[in-house]
Amino acid sequence: MTEKEICTTTWEREFQTTLKVLKAYPPDKLDLKPAEESKSTKDFAWVFAIEENVVRESAKGGWIS
Repeated sequence: MTEKEICTTTWEREFQTTLKVLKAYPPDKLDLKPAEESKSTKDFAWVFAIEENVVRESAKGGWIS
């Protein structure tokens, strides 16, 4: 298995796990922060969405060899 395949497989597995957690999260708690200086759950969900897109695009575009 190539490094690209390992990265893609690992990312896909972690993405599915993260998606399950986010779907199970109570909608009325999206502004919850573990500490005042922390990001909210809503902010983390946005970061995860952006990261997922970046990884997919980089894998398609050959940025990961």
